[in-house]
Amino acid sequence: MQDNINTAETRSRVAEQQRAREEQARLQAERKSAGAKQAEEVAVQLEKAAKKKSEDDRLSKQRADRQADTDRLEKKRADDLAETHVHATEAADVAAQRHRKDKQDADRKAVADHQAEVAAEARAQKDREARSAIECQL
Repeated sequence: MQDNINTAETRSRVAEQQRAREEQARLQAERKSAGAKQAEEVAVQLEKAAKKKSEDDRLSKQRADRQADTDRLEKKRADDLAETHVHATEAADVAAQRHRKDKQDADRKAVADHQAEVAAEARAQKDREARSAIECQL
């Protein structure tokens, strides 16, 4: 009977140890499951953050591209305006040269006209003097 009691106690201890190992395994499995669930949640959050960052980067690139396009257009407008200004300056220079030449021509004509008037007046004076001399002889 003692053997039966010892055997029963041994079985009882072995069963108790088995239940303790099973409980430990269950708790360990629950911890692993909770850790896996937490890791999965972290992975989902990281994926969401990565998608948001990717979208933010895409939008930033679009804004930068639009700004670069705007800058290029503004530079082209400024270049066109500078070119127009150069052409206008050249045209003004040509007009000023033409005006100076016209003024020089007008000055030369005025001098020639004045010289012609002086010469005509001198001839008229000579003619008057000659007429006067002729009249005095008569």
